[in-house]
Amino acid sequence: PLHIHIQTPLPDPSCSSFPQCVFDVDKAKGELVLVEVFDGVTVDEVRAKTGADFRVAQPLHVIKL
Repeated sequence: PLHIHIQTPLPDPSCSSFPQCVFDVDKAKGELVLVEVFDGVTVDEVRAKTGADFRVAQPLHVIKL
């Protein structure tokens, strides 16, 4: 799958970097899917920092550092 890393502000919504999470692009549904977050980062924090519209994968994987 294609991974998109999101950062704030979003310089280019098609591909950006954000060091706290990993998104996949569901091309069939045309949406971003949050698939991984770093340990200690919440979904609410990702929503607030990215402003991106996305769904959360189940299960959401946590990256341990």
